[in-house]
Amino acid sequence: MTAQGTLLAKDLPPRAQNGVLDASQWQFGSQGTLRLKGEWEFFPDRIDLPAPAEKGEVIVLPAPWNTFKDRQGKARNCCGYAAFRLRIRLPV
Repeated sequence: MTAQGTLLAKDLPPRAQNGVLDASQWQFGSQGTLRLKGEWEFFPDRIDLPAPAEKGEVIVLPAPWNTFKDRQGKARNCCGYAAFRLRIRLPV
């Protein structure tokens, strides 16, 4: 933050992009926790863990379940299952 109270980009929490949350520059001790919002990988109709090289559909979370489309492009009903993945890069 500058002396005038303006937030700098480094002060803003990172958001998940394309299934990755890059928190490698985040100082958890002084900057606090992070929300896991943003673009997650989505693997509909799966309960198993996808292989590391496997790419899922990218969706924005949080969002209601029925906003995601099924394989035919139709809105999902209230019930279902899926695997979600977010890779998090932590400070070294």
